[in-house]
Amino acid sequence: MIAIVPARGGSKGLSRKNLRLLAGKPLIVHTLECALASRTISRVVVSTDDEEIAHVARAVSGVDVPFVRPSALSGDNASAVDVYLHAASELSSKSSPVGMLCALLPTAPLRQPADIDACIGLFRQKGAAVVLSVVAAKPAEWHQAMAQTGQLSSFDGVSASVDNRQGSWWTSCNHRPPPSRGCPTR
Repeated sequence: MIAIVPARGGSKGLSRKNLRLLAGKPLIVHTLECALASRTISRVVVSTDDEEIAHVARAVSGVDVPFVRPSALSGDNASAVDVYLHAASELSSKSSPVGMLCALLPTAPLRQPADIDACIGLFRQKGAAVVLSVVAAKPAEWHQAMAQTGQLSSFDGVSASVDNRQGSWWTSCNHRPPPSRGCPTR
Protein backbone atom coordinates (compact mmCIF):
# COMPACT_ATOMS: atom_id res chain seq x y z
CA MET A 1 0.00 0.00 0.00
CA ILE A 2 1.31 3.45 -0.93
CA ALA A 3 0.80 6.26 1.57
CA ILE A 4 0.16 9.71 0.14
CA VAL A 5 0.81 12.60 2.51
CA PRO A 6 -0.77 15.77 1.09
CA ALA A 7 0.94 18.91 2.41
CA ARG A 8 0.37 22.23 0.73
CA GLY A 9 2.32 25.31 1.65
CA GLY A 10 -0.53 27.82 1.65
CA SER A 11 -2.38 27.00 4.85
CA LYS A 12 -4.74 29.80 5.82
CA GLY A 13 -5.84 28.68 9.29
CA LEU A 14 -2.34 28.32 10.72
CA SER A 15 0.36 29.67 8.45
CA ARG A 16 3.01 27.10 7.46
CA LYS A 17 1.42 24.56 9.82
CA ASN A 18 3.03 21.53 8.17
CA LEU A 19 6.46 22.92 9.04
CA ARG A 20 5.70 24.16 12.55
CA LEU A 21 7.58 22.35 15.28
CA LEU A 22 5.74 19.90 17.51
CA ALA A 23 7.85 18.08 20.11
CA GLY A 24 10.98 19.29 18.32
CA LYS A 25 10.00 18.12 14.80
CA PRO A 26 8.10 19.69 11.92
CA LEU A 27 4.45 18.58 12.08
CA ILE A 28 4.68 16.62 8.80
CA VAL A 29 7.62 14.55 10.08
CA HIS A 30 5.43 12.88 12.72
CA THR A 31 3.17 11.50 9.97
CA LEU A 32 6.09 10.50 7.74
CA GLU A 33 7.83 8.57 10.52
CA CYS A 34 4.57 6.89 11.51
CA ALA A 35 3.91 5.78 7.92
CA LEU A 36 7.46 4.42 7.60
CA ALA A 37 6.99 2.42 10.82
CA SER A 38 3.73 0.88 9.58
CA ARG A 39 3.92 -2.79 8.61
CA THR A 40 1.42 -2.33 5.77
CA ILE A 41 2.84 0.74 4.01
CA SER A 42 5.33 -0.10 1.27
CA ARG A 43 6.04 3.44 0.07
CA VAL A 44 5.58 6.94 1.53
CA VAL A 45 5.01 9.76 -0.97
CA VAL A 46 4.51 13.45 -0.21
CA SER A 47 2.35 15.53 -2.54
CA THR A 48 3.24 19.20 -2.13
CA ASP A 49 3.47 22.46 -4.00
CA ASP A 50 6.01 23.87 -1.54
CA GLU A 51 9.78 23.52 -1.90
CA GLU A 52 10.46 23.89 1.83
CA ILE A 53 7.98 21.12 2.69
CA ALA A 54 9.55 18.97 -0.05
CA HIS A 55 13.03 19.62 1.41
CA VAL A 56 11.90 18.61 4.94
CA ALA A 57 10.19 15.48 3.59
CA ARG A 58 13.22 14.43 1.52
CA ALA A 59 15.38 14.70 4.65
CA VAL A 60 13.40 11.81 6.17
CA SER A 61 15.05 8.61 4.96
CA GLY A 62 12.62 6.45 2.98
CA VAL A 63 10.23 9.25 1.96
CA ASP A 64 9.70 10.12 -1.73
CA VAL A 65 8.77 13.49 -3.19
CA PRO A 66 8.79 12.44 -6.87
CA PHE A 67 6.73 15.33 -8.28
CA VAL A 68 5.55 18.85 -7.51
CA ARG A 69 1.82 19.31 -7.10
CA PRO A 70 0.44 21.87 -9.59
CA SER A 71 -0.90 25.15 -8.23
CA ALA A 72 -4.39 24.29 -9.54
CA LEU A 73 -4.44 21.48 -6.94
CA SER A 74 -3.00 23.56 -4.11
CA GLY A 75 -5.52 26.35 -3.58
CA ASP A 76 -8.34 26.71 -1.10
CA ASN A 77 -10.88 25.17 -3.49
CA ALA A 78 -8.81 22.17 -4.55
CA SER A 79 -10.46 18.80 -3.95
CA ALA A 80 -8.60 16.28 -1.81
CA VAL A 81 -9.77 13.54 -4.17
CA ASP A 82 -8.23 15.39 -7.12
CA VAL A 83 -4.95 15.64 -5.20
CA TYR A 84 -4.95 11.86 -4.66
CA LEU A 85 -5.89 11.17 -8.29
CA HIS A 86 -3.06 13.45 -9.44
CA ALA A 87 -0.61 11.60 -7.19
CA ALA A 88 -1.75 8.21 -8.50
CA SER A 89 -1.44 9.44 -12.10
CA GLU A 90 2.05 10.85 -11.51
CA LEU A 91 3.23 7.66 -9.79
CA SER A 92 1.71 5.45 -12.50
CA SER A 93 3.42 7.45 -15.24
CA LYS A 94 6.82 6.91 -13.59
CA SER A 95 6.42 3.20 -12.76
CA SER A 96 3.72 0.54 -12.65
CA PRO A 97 0.04 1.44 -12.15
CA VAL A 98 -0.96 2.35 -8.61
CA GLY A 99 -3.58 0.05 -7.13
CA MET A 100 -4.41 1.32 -3.65
CA LEU A 101 -3.56 4.48 -1.77
CA CYS A 102 -3.64 5.40 1.89
CA ALA A 103 -4.08 9.14 2.54
CA LEU A 104 -2.37 10.30 5.73
CA LEU A 105 -2.96 13.93 6.66
CA PRO A 106 0.02 15.58 8.36
CA THR A 107 -2.35 17.28 10.82
CA ALA A 108 -2.88 14.04 12.78
CA PRO A 109 0.47 13.66 14.56
CA LEU A 110 -0.83 11.40 17.34
CA ARG A 111 -1.74 8.48 15.08
CA GLN A 112 0.29 5.33 15.65
CA PRO A 113 1.61 2.79 13.11
CA ALA A 114 -0.85 0.26 14.58
CA ASP A 115 -3.72 2.65 13.70
CA ILE A 116 -2.63 2.65 10.05
CA ASP A 117 -2.20 -1.12 10.02
CA ALA A 118 -5.64 -1.65 11.58
CA CYS A 119 -7.32 0.62 9.02
CA ILE A 120 -5.60 -1.09 6.11
CA GLY A 121 -6.50 -4.47 7.61
CA LEU A 122 -10.14 -3.42 7.83
CA PHE A 123 -10.02 -2.08 4.27
CA ARG A 124 -8.75 -5.43 2.99
CA GLN A 125 -10.97 -7.58 5.22
CA LYS A 126 -14.19 -5.78 4.24
CA GLY A 127 -13.24 -5.19 0.61
CA ALA A 128 -14.21 -1.58 1.25
CA ALA A 129 -13.92 1.23 -1.26
CA VAL A 130 -12.61 3.53 1.46
CA VAL A 131 -11.91 3.53 5.19
CA LEU A 132 -11.93 6.74 7.23
CA SER A 133 -10.82 7.16 10.80
CA VAL A 134 -13.37 9.03 12.89
CA VAL A 135 -13.92 9.97 16.50
CA ALA A 136 -17.14 10.15 18.49
CA ALA A 137 -18.44 13.69 18.90
CA LYS A 138 -21.59 15.45 19.98
CA PRO A 139 -23.95 15.61 16.99
CA ALA A 140 -23.96 18.88 15.11
CA GLU A 141 -25.28 19.77 11.69
CA TRP A 142 -21.92 19.29 9.97
CA HIS A 143 -21.29 15.84 11.46
CA GLN A 144 -22.28 12.52 9.99
CA ALA A 145 -23.62 9.46 11.74
CA MET A 146 -21.97 6.04 11.67
CA ALA A 147 -24.22 3.02 11.30
CA GLN A 148 -23.47 -0.34 12.96
CA THR A 149 -22.15 -1.45 9.54
CA GLY A 150 -19.46 1.24 9.75
CA GLN A 151 -20.90 3.34 6.93
CA LEU A 152 -21.32 7.11 7.27
CA SER A 153 -24.63 8.78 6.60
CA SER A 154 -26.01 12.26 7.02
CA PHE A 155 -28.41 13.42 9.68
CA ASP A 156 -31.94 14.31 8.53
CA GLY A 157 -31.96 17.46 6.39
CA VAL A 158 -28.21 17.54 5.88
CA SER A 159 -26.65 16.40 2.63
CA ALA A 160 -23.72 14.02 3.09
CA SER A 161 -20.30 15.27 2.08
CA VAL A 162 -16.73 14.39 2.92
CA ASP A 163 -14.55 17.47 2.57
CA ASN A 164 -11.32 18.25 4.32
CA ARG A 165 -11.04 21.92 3.43
CA GLN A 166 -11.43 24.37 6.29
CA GLY A 167 -13.98 27.04 5.62
CA SER A 168 -16.05 24.91 3.28
CA TRP A 169 -17.55 22.50 5.81
CA TRP A 170 -20.87 24.31 5.88
CA THR A 171 -21.45 23.82 2.15
CA SER A 172 -22.71 20.33 2.99
CA CYS A 173 -25.37 21.82 5.26
CA ASN A 174 -27.80 23.05 2.62
CA HIS A 175 -25.70 26.17 2.06
CA ARG A 176 -26.57 27.68 5.44
CA PRO A 177 -23.95 29.93 7.03
CA PRO A 178 -21.88 28.43 9.84
CA PRO A 179 -23.53 28.38 13.25
CA SER A 180 -22.50 31.07 15.68
CA ARG A 181 -21.87 28.56 18.49
CA GLY A 182 -18.54 27.38 17.19
CA CYS A 183 -17.01 25.52 14.30
CA PRO A 184 -15.32 22.17 13.77
CA THR A 185 -11.59 21.80 13.92
CA ARG A 186 -9.67 19.60 11.58
